[in-house]
Amino acid sequence: MMIWLIALAAAAQPLSEAEQLGMRMARAGALATMGPALAERDIGETIADHPEWTKDDIARYRVIARRMASGKIDAIVLALGRAYAKRLSVADMRVLAEAAESPAAARRRAIEPVAVAEAMQSMDKLDMTTDSLAAFCKETGKGCAVK
Repeated sequence: MMIWLIALAAAAQPLSEAEQLGMRMARAGALATMGPALAERDIGETIADHPEWTKDDIARYRVIARRMASGKIDAIVLALGRAYAKRLSVADMRVLAEAAESPAAARRRAIEPVAVAEAMQSMDKLDMTTDSLAAFCKETGKGCAVK
């Protein structure tokens, strides 16, 4: 899918060296790394919400949903690559792209979805709004909920 998107973008307007480097960085980044795992989670949740679907329905849905997710991830990679290209020098992006594609970075990307999921579980009870309002109430006496 990524090759198709690059070809489509190139046909519309050739990618500059900076944009190509930016896309290399984006493909190695957290959004591209986490996107497939998040899509699979959403696919599983949607399937669970439709017990009336047959096995064929589920298989068809998986194909469609994965295709849609892949297209969206590709669009994010392209947009992020172009954003990097606008804000970073080509020299910096060469260094950053090489570092992002290093064997050590590849190993990090491989475990990132599991590590992030683990971290998110530890933050399960994190409620920034409630915690912030409670601290504000405590410090100022304002915004306190009436119970």
